Amino acid sequence: MKKLLLLLLPLSLVLTSCDKKVDPVAYNDSLVKYSEDAEKRLEDLDNKIDAFFDSEEFSAEESAKLVEDMKVVKDSIQGDLDKIKTMPKPTDADEFHNVTIAYVESLIAQVNIYSEQYSKLSNDMSEEELMKMDDVVNKSLEDTQNKLDAMIKAQTAFAKANNMQLTTDFSGSK
Repeated sequence: MKKLLLLLLPLSLVLTSCDKKVDPVAYNDSLVKYSEDAEKRLEDLDNKIDAFFDSEEFSAEESAKLVEDMKVVKDSIQGDLDKIKTMPKPTDADEFHNVTIAYVESLIAQVNIYSEQYSKLSNDMSEEELMKMDDVVNKSLEDTQNKLDAMIKAQTAFAKANNMQLTTDFSGSK
C-alpha cells in the first residue's frame, strides 16, 4: 500500500504541473483576432452586396455569384467560430468567451438572412417587397450590433479583472 501511495504522489505532481494557465492577454488577443476576422469577412460581403444593388440589374448570373460569395463567407466565419469554441481559456473568461461566440454566431445568422432575403430578388419586385426585405435585414443587423456591444462589455470586464489595459477605443459601431 505504501508503494502505491509513493507512486501516486509523483504522478499527481506531474499531472498538476502539466496544468498550464492560459495567459489572459494572449487569450484576449486571440479571441479578438478571430472575431475581428469574422467581422471583416462580413464587411467584405456587405460591400459586394452594395455593389450588387448599385448595379440595379439582378441577373441570374450576378445573383448566383452573390450566393456563392455568401456561402464562402459563411464557411469562413464558421471556421473562425470553431477556433473560438476550441480555444483554451482562463478560468475567469466564461462570459467573454460565451458572448464572443454569440456575436460570431450572429454574423453567421446575418449571412443566412442575406441568403434567405436576397434569393428572392428579381427585377420586377415592388418597392413594398424591397422595403420588407430591408426591414428583415436591418433587424438582423441590429441584433448583431447588440451582440457586439455585449462582447465589448464582457471584454472590458475581463480586462479589468485581469489588470489589462485595452488599447482600442470601442465605439460600438460598425
